[in-house]
This record gives sequence, C-alpha cells and structure tokens, in this order.
Amino acid sequence: MTMKNIFSSFILIQILWLSSPDKSIFAGVANVNVYLHGHVYNSITGGLIAGQPVLINANLIHYSAIKLTNSNGQYQDTILNVPVGIPITVSVFDCNDSLYVQIFYSSDASVEVNFSICALNSCKALFTSKLDSNNLVQNTFIFTDGSEGHPDHWVWSFGDGFVSHDQHPMHSYKNSGHYNVCLTVLKKDLSGEILCADSSCSEIETPSYHNLGGLVFAGLYPINNPTSTGDTGVAYLYRLQNSKIVPLDTISFTYLGYYAFLHLLQGPYIVKIGLKKGSTHYSDFLPVYSGDQLKWQTVSPVTIAGSSSFTNDIHLFQTTTSPGDGSIGGYVSHREKGPLMKDTEVILYNESVEPVSFTVSDESGRFDFIGLAYGKYYLYPEITGKFAQIREVLIDEGSPVVGGIVLEVSDLNYTGIGQWNENDQNEIVQIFPNPFSDDLHIHISSAVAGRISLDLVNLTGMKIYSAKYITNRNSTNFTIPLSDIPKGLYFMTLRSDDGTIISLRKIIKN
Repeated sequence: MTMKNIFSSFILIQILWLSSPDKSIFAGVANVNVYLHGHVYNSITGGLIAGQPVLINANLIHYSAIKLTNSNGQYQDTILNVPVGIPITVSVFDCNDSLYVQIFYSSDASVEVNFSICALNSCKALFTSKLDSNNLVQNTFIFTDGSEGHPDHWVWSFGDGFVSHDQHPMHSYKNSGHYNVCLTVLKKDLSGEILCADSSCSEIETPSYHNLGGLVFAGLYPINNPTSTGDTGVAYLYRLQNSKIVPLDTISFTYLGYYAFLHLLQGPYIVKIGLKKGSTHYSDFLPVYSGDQLKWQTVSPVTIAGSSSFTNDIHLFQTTTSPGDGSIGGYVSHREKGPLMKDTEVILYNESVEPVSFTVSDESGRFDFIGLAYGKYYLYPEITGKFAQIREVLIDEGSPVVGGIVLEVSDLNYTGIGQWNENDQNEIVQIFPNPFSDDLHIHISSAVAGRISLDLVNLTGMKIYSAKYITNRNSTNFTIPLSDIPKGLYFMTLRSDDGTIISLRKIIKN
C-alpha cells in the first residue's frame, strides 16, 4: 500500500462516517484533550515496525491525521477540545492492503491503541559518527548512514542549525559542546509518494584541543633570538595513528625561533624541523626530529594528554664536513614503485657513522655532495615513515668522484649496510649481463613452479617493457630482448602471481 493509496483510503473513511454534523448537538457536552499513543508490531517477527503510517479520524469534529511510527515502532497524537464520548477511529494497512480499524470514545484518560500486522515496506534510520582526527579544522565529524530498508532520501540535522541532504555528510562545529544529531530517512516510489520514513537521534560531544610548540636552537641560541639570524624554520607535524605515521601540517616560522601547532587532539605526535632553503644557515644545520634525532625510527613521540606542551624544544644538528677534492652523487628511488624521489633528504655520515652533512634531491631525484675530503662515507635517504639502507662509499685519489649511486627507500622494513640480499620465498634470481647492450638473461632457481610477471621502468617511472612467464621447479631461464631501448638506468621488478615482489634490480643499458 503506497502512501498515495493510504491518503485515498483515509478520505474514504472520512466520507463513510457522519459528515457536516450540526455542532449544536454538542451543546452542553464537556470538552477534553485526547491523548492517544500505541505501538505497531510485526505479526511475523514480533518486532516493532518503524515508519508505519497510522490513520486517526474524529469525523464528528472533522479531525484527521496520519502519524508515522518512530524507530521504536511508537506513534502518538494529541487532539485538543474534543467533546466527551464521540467515536475516534485508529487504523493501519498491512502488507496485503488489509485495513485494521479500532474505535474508542473520547475521554480525558490516555488511550493506548496497538496493532500487530505484517509489515509494509519499512525504513529504520541508523547512523554512526566519527571525529575526523586528521582534519585540521576543529570539531569535524564524519557521519555515516547505516539505515535499513534502502531509503533514498536523507535529512540530517546537526543540532547547531545546519542540515544536510547527503547520505554520508561531513560537518564541522564552530563551537565546542554537546549536540543532538538527528537523521530522517525516506523511501519514495517513482511517483514521489513516500513508501516509508523513520528518524533517529544521537548526542555527540566535541573533543578538547591543545597546542604543541617550542624553541628551535641553531647552536647556542634559538634562530632569530635575541637578534635576527636571517633564518626561517620549517616544521612538519605527524600523528601516530593505528601504527601509521600520518602527516598533518607544515608551518614556517621566524619570530624568536618559536614554532607552534595549534588545536591538536590528544595523542602521540612527531615533529621534524629544519631551516628553509635560502636561510642564511641552511647548509650549516641538519634537520632533526623531536628529541634531537636524525632518523624517525629513533624518535620518542611527544604525547599530548590533557594539556598543551609549550617546551618541546629542538636543537638542530650542526654540519662538520672537512674540505677536499672528492665528490659523491647519485639518485634516490622508491624500491617498490620505481620512480625517482624528489625533495628527499640525504644524510652524509663519516667513517665513524657520525652525521656531517646533508642535501636534498632535486626535481630529477638527483643528489650531490661536493668538496669532500677523501675517506669512507655512508649515505642514508631519510623520509618520515619510509625505510632504507645505509650505503657505503669510498673516495680517494684513485676515485675522487663517485657517481651513479642509487639510494632506495621502501614501504617495507629492511635494514643493514650494503646491497639487499634478494632471497625470498625460496627464489634466487640472477640477471646477466649487467650492464648489458642487447639481450638480458634471467635465471630463476625456485622450489616450486609458478607464474611471474616482469616490469621494466625508466627513471621517470614510465613502463618500457612488460611480460609474463611460467617458472619451472628447480630452475628456469629466459631472455628479454632489449636491444631497442635507449641507453640508461632502468628498474626491473619481478612479481609472483599474487603480486609479491620477488626481485627488484637496477639494470644499465650501455
């Protein structure tokens, strides 16, 4: 039974009762307010039916109304100034369009009229709310509709005078406090008639926010404090959430060397600070994390709990390189994804693994250290939340310039100094010759047979070659025809049938 049919039947019921009565018949009869309420039950499940239309008629006084049961299957109505003793009908249609009618007579007593029927198309408004903890806008909540009955219209009331008709809205509250959020859902047929409707409300409370800040020292004094040093600081804020490091905000600061992040939720944070390129002392100090650490893995997070923290001071690490005629250069790449990495910090350590300098890779992913004294050095690409290996480099009179080094960062945790030992899933991969000029040969030793895919990308991340192969148990050999590709550096990735990386290699075409 559609809402349109219910309205038609409602009118018919009114006609069947007495119409246009002579009001004089009520002369001398006391008037009362009629309080009516009840529930509609599902006769099959015993549960309560939400969104069920309930028809109420008092034809002798020309009163009629339709009430929808709420999420608890309840309806209610109040009829004012009703003569005592007149008939009032309450009726509902069930899933078979059968009409159920109950009649009572008006009095000042509260009346309960319940029904048990097979359910019409019913809706049940349900929703969840979640604070968007990674949003820089305070008091921002994400509301997710979970209503039953496949409604197709939503009306959200956020309790602060704002509404939304989106199914899954986001809303920010300007003021802190408690808010009563209500969702009304409707389902309509093709003609626009309402098939079912329901509402549900829930109270939410905005959280408390705090601030995090401190002084940034470059040597004995904070930058630009007590006098200007010509430096601009850059601070990066990360939030630790579900074992992940989530970048939240980046700010620049100059005044008295003080940085501040405002309106933060309770929880653990990581702060990293360096000098902005172009600052007077940019090359003299390495960027550091909270606790004066150079690598994010060794940081002890700053925890905001119940109050602000204004003394999270940070001391930049001073560079100490010795001048000479040597130089080191290369590229930073992503191990799993292939493309070169721009704006990546590369830390230079001396033979004692003490940090002495840093640089940042350019737009092409290239980095360079020049004017170095001869000796042994170590290189490390530092990206918050990524993993890498330290790479050993030796420069001397015989090899004063070392170039073409590729430093790899990864989403996966692997450690050590030197080359990655590619021995995974009982597979050993040999690629030869490397460098090559024409064809490339691959030998795979495997404990099991299977299928693998091969992808070859250039330094820009463009895929140059792709193929699939069947591997045999024990060993497999195949040749890749690459005589037509340009000379240069490439990255080759071999993956198993489930997408697991078996091998990632740098190859060079001469």
